[in-house]
Formats: sequence, C-alpha cells, structure tokens
Amino acid sequence: IFMNCYSYVYGNHKYRRYAALITILLGTGMRIGEALGLTWNDIDFKNNCISVDHSLSYKSGEHDGCKYHVSSTKTKAGIRTIPMFQDVRTTLQNEKRKQKRLGKSDFTVDGYTDFIFLNSAGKVFTPSFIFDAIQNIVSDYNRDEIVLSKKEEREPCFLPKISAHIFRHTFCTRLCENEPNLKIIQEVMGHKNIRTTMNVYSEATEKAKQTSFENLEGKIKLK
Repeated sequence: IFMNCYSYVYGNHKYRRYAALITILLGTGMRIGEALGLTWNDIDFKNNCISVDHSLSYKSGEHDGCKYHVSSTKTKAGIRTIPMFQDVRTTLQNEKRKQKRLGKSDFTVDGYTDFIFLNSAGKVFTPSFIFDAIQNIVSDYNRDEIVLSKKEEREPCFLPKISAHIFRHTFCTRLCENEPNLKIIQEVMGHKNIRTTMNVYSEATEKAKQTSFENLEGKIKLK
C-alpha cells in the first residue's frame, strides 16, 4: 500500500515536491514536527546520521496570530540520532543540491535557519499543510485508481486514510519486524516508555507469526 503511495507521489508532477519529506518520514520514523524542523546542521553525511533535538510547530499566540515556533523535542527521550538508510541519505543529498541550485533561504525561526523542507515561498511547510497534502494525495490516487482498475479489468486497490503519524507507525512496525533489540528501537523512535515500543513490537511479531504459519501451511506434515 505505502509503495503505491510512494510511487504515485514521485511520479506525479503535482505532488512530487512532497516526495523528499515523505521519504524521510517513512525512512526515519520521525514525528512530523521533528522532520519539518530539520536543518542542514542536523544532517551528518560523514557519520551517516540525523540528529533530532527540536521540533517545529505553527500555532497561534496570545496576541500575534499564527507563527512558527521551534521547541525542544516532546520528551528527553526524543533527543536522539537516527542512522540513515541509503534512500534517506540519497534523498537528502538530492535535496541539498536542489537548494544550492535555487539559492539559500533566509527563513529563520527562533534562531534556527537552513531548514530542509521549504515551500515555494522559501518557508517551512506547516504540519497542517502537510496533513492536507497527504489527504489530497490519497483522494487523487483513489480517484485515478478507479479509472485504472476499470481499464485493466481488476478490483481497485485503494489507499486507506493516511497521516504523518501513520508513516511513523509504519516505520516502527517495519523496524520491529527486522530488529530484535527493543532498546535500539526505543532509542531510534524516541519513545519515552519502553512499553510503547513493546506494544508495537508485540503487534508486529504477532502479524509476522500469522504470516509465517500461513506460508508453512502444507509444508509441515501432521500425518
């Protein structure tokens, strides 16, 4: 399902500008505010890791309307480094080259500058804007899928409701399916409580167990 979404975004001129951000969300498990708050100072290509120690939000103040804010991570456990998969590294390198070609933005929030995920105005995307963009991607994909499935004479394969948090949960689930060390998973995800990690791990391993037995059906003879 997510590969369909991923391919659709990269292949659609309308939505391609969100492709880098979606790659980072799916490839790191960061919260949306953490991802949008990333600056180039947080990317260590030499040691192949991303430093996470702050989060960006866009909310109203008491007297001055909606403004960007940068704050510390949700919890102390949120301060962490995340190793980069090759796809994540390549995506960020491409994004850096693109920004260099377009010119540096002077957009600054609470002393932070050199943000990675910028809109056409040179400002960081807001979390609510990305939420709406993802909903539009799903809606357009499903509309196009109706036409394509009829043309190919098959049942349509629709995308479910997706959010940035779903991308985070998906990354965590895939990590749990392939990494037995719960402490590593907890640190990468920035979970304050190991129970949160264990809940996702239990869910992932239960699904893996069911799939394993389905694949073993008929291969283990009982009589």
